[in-house]
Amino acid sequence: MVARNINLFSSGGSVKKGYDTKPEMKSIAIANGSEICLLNLINGRSSTKPSFEGCGGEQGVIRKYGKKNFYLQISQSFDSALFYYINNNRLYLGQNILSFLQMGVNRVDLRYLIEMEYFGFSIDRKCLLMGVRMLFPGDCVSVNAKELIWLEKRMPKQGGFHASLLEPQGHKSAIYNLLPRVASLLLSPFDSVFLAKYYHSMKSCNTNIITVERSSLPGSFYCNRESNLIFNKAHKNNVVSGIDIKGHALRVLEFLNLSWNSSGCNMEIEEYIDINFNFPFKRFLLNILASNTGTKIRIVDSHTVEPTLGSIFSIDDNSIANIYDSFQRIFFYGNQWLARNWFFIPPMISAKLIKLQYKHCKDEHRIYLFTLTLDYLLRFYNLKVHHTNGD
Repeated sequence: MVARNINLFSSGGSVKKGYDTKPEMKSIAIANGSEICLLNLINGRSSTKPSFEGCGGEQGVIRKYGKKNFYLQISQSFDSALFYYINNNRLYLGQNILSFLQMGVNRVDLRYLIEMEYFGFSIDRKCLLMGVRMLFPGDCVSVNAKELIWLEKRMPKQGGFHASLLEPQGHKSAIYNLLPRVASLLLSPFDSVFLAKYYHSMKSCNTNIITVERSSLPGSFYCNRESNLIFNKAHKNNVVSGIDIKGHALRVLEFLNLSWNSSGCNMEIEEYIDINFNFPFKRFLLNILASNTGTKIRIVDSHTVEPTLGSIFSIDDNSIANIYDSFQRIFFYGNQWLARNWFFIPPMISAKLIKLQYKHCKDEHRIYLFTLTLDYLLRFYNLKVHHTNGD
């Protein structure tokens, strides 16, 4: 039985967007020359110490120096999500990206979408919300702000977002059902079934630690001509909402090449990019999912298992749970900006894209998953694309 009220990929209908409540905010007073442990903020404590004493911040510290400067130092052992945003001389810091959406930061960073499409990760710690930045383990960031605001992680329940798209009849349909939920937790489109598979494992496991083999993580798509060709053909125009899509992709490519050349390392550029850009980004997304299931991710370097991500979905699946059919239905029932401005995917063009994808790699689902999950976010959240709402 299909839950019609949230069937994102096959039917229309009006759905209430966003949240009715504001996030819980706490102003943290830090005197000039003092610091606070990140763990204290997470645990609801706001005690500070002079920076020369140190607070033993195993997870990281936040230091105040001068009248309007903060220094964020995140430890390598920090294994949760953390975001920051600066507005009106205030530094907003929180563990849940939906908190920033609640406080009204709802403009989509279209450059983030381009980077996700063509590379599979973002640079400069960007995320879907314009101006909000990720903080990775090991990051040290200096920002200009007078006040520190901590956004509490607790969030109101999302009505209907936990319901199933269809009645689960096996592992495949269970994964299909989780696509909207995973996109909602990440507040990001994603292009690999890997994330939904591991979220399914996190929800059903009997242990607090999930082991992930590094070789199973989705790779980057640096200079992947076949993958980029699919996205190129899906775009209606090169410039959308004032953003030059190919131009930005080329600038990112130049940045990655320059970063590799200036590093002086002996590894190939693909390995360098995977280690320094793709891997930290994918680990960050996994940590978001883990923090919402009460589990921890432990990534090991074993190379004994080859990834088998493409075997989940097939072009022969039943239409209601077929990601290829769902991809084609978006033109008629999905977000119109996505299907007719950002992409242009009427049935004839989307059919050609599916055929082209099958020709190069039939087990790769990147554009379908990316489009389906972005469609969900634009239709069910109060997101803005350029000067228009995402509806």
